[in-house]
Amino acid sequence: MVSFSSSFTALLLLACGLGPAARAASNIPFDRIVAFGDSMTDTGNLFTLSRQRWPDQSLYYRGRFTNGPVWIEWLQQMSGAELDNLSFAGGTSDSDFIQGTSGRWNGVFAAPGVRQQIIQYYLPKLKSAKYATVSPDRTLYMLWVGGIDISSAIEQRKPLNTTTVDRIVENTISSMQLLHDQAGAVHFLLPNIPSFASTPVAHEFPAFLTKPIERLLPYHDQQMKMALEAFLAKNPSVHVMVVDYRQFETSIRANASKYGITNIVDGCVDMAKRLPCADERVYFYHDGHHPTTMIHKMFAHSVHQMLQRKWL
Repeated sequence: MVSFSSSFTALLLLACGLGPAARAASNIPFDRIVAFGDSMTDTGNLFTLSRQRWPDQSLYYRGRFTNGPVWIEWLQQMSGAELDNLSFAGGTSDSDFIQGTSGRWNGVFAAPGVRQQIIQYYLPKLKSAKYATVSPDRTLYMLWVGGIDISSAIEQRKPLNTTTVDRIVENTISSMQLLHDQAGAVHFLLPNIPSFASTPVAHEFPAFLTKPIERLLPYHDQQMKMALEAFLAKNPSVHVMVVDYRQFETSIRANASKYGITNIVDGCVDMAKRLPCADERVYFYHDGHHPTTMIHKMFAHSVHQMLQRKWL
């Protein structure tokens, strides 16, 4: 079964303490969350890979690409489940398709893609005694895939068209099948690709570059929907929840003043001058790409509510 997130508005109001359900905490029916992805979910893996050279500790929180915990950590805290996070900043859907990187003044580091995160980092763990009692039916697998494929294609001057997007979808489904076949995965959570045009860094590009990128995102969602239907027909025991992160972004922007946010355009830190931000609470973005930890927490609240509604 596949389900798609609908309206974020009511869930956001609850998540921010504006409704009674925000105070009625209950756990999702999973003992463990296993996460694969990029800098939106990385909790320090690239920081370790780079020998603590990136991200810069003076501008980022403990190896996260924001000013505090990222959304998957907030979700773990809200749910009480254990978190096994294999995400790496700069991770594409498959490094053999597009090699993603992350870094700046302290160096640029090649990141394992989601497929490599699974094969090289996760599947070997399953052979250890620690994982002998882990139940696949009590494990939620999260894959946030595709954003770095698109940005890396631009940076590396590779073709960026529907064929590229089709390959991203194919790689995502392939990784899900790999997890199902070799780890017994049956519960999946898939946020869609964030908007590029709304990020602060996008303002540095002309519209004739950003608009075609943005037009590919609904195409990606539609192709993913069809691919998931075929995947589920092949694997009828699997359940998938697709979360519309771009709708979440749109809801935040439309109601920014309710959350005390006054700047949805700029990044809070000054990357050019390498200066930290004075007040993150009024910003949507921490830097040119990534939201602040407050936005991460709001997204986690919304996802938590959705998971409760689907599985409880």
